[in-house]
Amino acid sequence: MNTEKENLVIIFAKKPEIGKTKTRIAVETSTSFAYDFSLACFLDLLNGIKGSIFYDLVMVVDSPQEAAWFEKNYNVESVFINLSEEEKRERGYTSRFNYIFSKMTKYFDYQKVILIPMDVPFLKEEELVSAFIYLDKFKYVVGPETNGGVYLIGVKAPFKKGIFDNVPWSTPYSCEKLISNMKKEGNSVYELKYKEDFNTFQAVLRFKKEIETQCPELYRLLKSNGYYLQEESRFVDYDSLKIRIPIAACIVEKLERGVKSVLIQTRFKPSVDPEHTGLIEIPGGLLDKSLSVEEVALREVREETGVICKLKNYKKPNRSPGDEFSTLINQPFCCVQQIIGKRKYVGLIFIAEYISGELKENYRETKNPRWISLKELKTIVLKRPESIFSLYLPVLKKYLKIYE
Repeated sequence: MNTEKENLVIIFAKKPEIGKTKTRIAVETSTSFAYDFSLACFLDLLNGIKGSIFYDLVMVVDSPQEAAWFEKNYNVESVFINLSEEEKRERGYTSRFNYIFSKMTKYFDYQKVILIPMDVPFLKEEELVSAFIYLDKFKYVVGPETNGGVYLIGVKAPFKKGIFDNVPWSTPYSCEKLISNMKKEGNSVYELKYKEDFNTFQAVLRFKKEIETQCPELYRLLKSNGYYLQEESRFVDYDSLKIRIPIAACIVEKLERGVKSVLIQTRFKPSVDPEHTGLIEIPGGLLDKSLSVEEVALREVREETGVICKLKNYKKPNRSPGDEFSTLINQPFCCVQQIIGKRKYVGLIFIAEYISGELKENYRETKNPRWISLKELKTIVLKRPESIFSLYLPVLKKYLKIYE
């Protein structure tokens, strides 16, 4: 590694692997999409910051194999963290960051060092140059994320290892604790503007317009997966209607070896409902005026997940013979109404049991249909209720209360 300038930007990186990168996004989409997403973010970052005359750029990874992979595929200089696996395991990011800043400020004699992750596609050269300028006046510069994490750590030599002690990385308190450590002994810290963390697909969809204009690689990926439909391709804008929107949905049960599981899926309506795309839901859809409610419920399960089921403890209602305006009386498991928010739904929810069929995705509507145990479902409902589409949260709570 050749030291050409007094400023150094480090991309703290890890070779992406399918199933091991952007796992939260993978749950909401797929493992292959999460892998492609990670690479697209990295490419947009690299293209936005490389080639500067103001700083050197280097990748830092965990192993020589990863360093060789990044150099071969992206033509960027890479070094690896020469620590024992035991030390990496016991102290995690703290040991890695201490090693990186110590090595770059002492051994390579850089005066100002900035560390960034590989998944910040909006970050550009001019922002890094500004951060280095702030390091002329401040000992440290920090880029806070909206979720409490950190997207940039800037240090002016000499480096002291204590700033990373007891920082709870990957929590909502990472940035707060890091800044607290930095301010000890009267050190000055400059805080940059907040940036969004792209660890959930909800965050991605909130920034679709910015991605389109600023992140070409990420934009191409999202567009090829149907997240940028032309206006003429949109469906009815139900949010603008002044009526309640009726839907039918099913909680589908499956019993295997005495263990009951239920069918869930990931909501995927980027064109008509980007706000809720990526949330967990049960199969369901709008009522078709030509079908009965129970027919709609069963059809939606089949079309969205590939599963054939039948309604549980349900008697098909009779039509009045000879009645042109015949009516049906239905007795669903429950009726739920959404009062707050744009999506003013009224849902008739049924309980069904699995008959046959292999799980499959329905592009443009759903992703990742899967069976989960009641125990897993309860954990999500209690600990991650925000990950469930709001219409179905009280339904699943009621179901667990009765059938768990």
